[in-house]
Amino acid sequence: MVESETPEQRRDETDTRERAELNRCLILRRQPAAAGAIRLWWQRLALTPAEAEKIGLAGRPWSPGLRAVLRRSETPEAAAMTEGFRRLWHAQQKAVGDGADNLNIAAWACVAMILADVKGDALGQSFAAEAGKEQGDTGEPVVSALRFQQLQESRSPKELVRRLRRVLAMLRGSSLSPVLLADDILLWFAERTGQRWPDDPGKRLAFRWAEAYFGQIARYKSIDG
Repeated sequence: MVESETPEQRRDETDTRERAELNRCLILRRQPAAAGAIRLWWQRLALTPAEAEKIGLAGRPWSPGLRAVLRRSETPEAAAMTEGFRRLWHAQQKAVGDGADNLNIAAWACVAMILADVKGDALGQSFAAEAGKEQGDTGEPVVSALRFQQLQESRSPKELVRRLRRVLAMLRGSSLSPVLLADDILLWFAERTGQRWPDDPGKRLAFRWAEAYFGQIARYKSIDG
């Protein structure tokens, strides 16, 4: 007879998976408190009371209105005026401490806008890999290569948000990691402001997304089509 896991064993397993997820981040890797604050913010924003109780969430979920307002926000400037964003911004300031002055308010406004559209949390599941999954038994990805390329070519925060929202809508409620997606958005901003431009091309966002997206497609579709 196989013994069921104890709560402590489940917690240890989750901790291990969270560390592995954090190691895949480029911006948040050295800020575990910031990553944890992102996940907790998303949970309180998106989970129902029943879902929160099931995972033993620290703190009660917020009113659904906070999420709805963020989802209706059309620009980062509008999102920055919302209560949902204010709570994320405050959580990040508290998490990073002395590094709070380096926070990019436009980047975090975009993070809030996009994470408000994430339907479920899946530790370690990247947004790009989810986009590359097969649509039914069609042999084609949920998000077409053309649509994904257009996302890669986003030139402004408003354009990035609009295209990310379209892709998330196409994923139809798929679960993915809020932390990994937030890191992607923060990296997008860092690359465009000159704050961070990885020397290794493979660590740049375009290559990271392409590797995850086409790597997923390769699981069900040969190179020859």
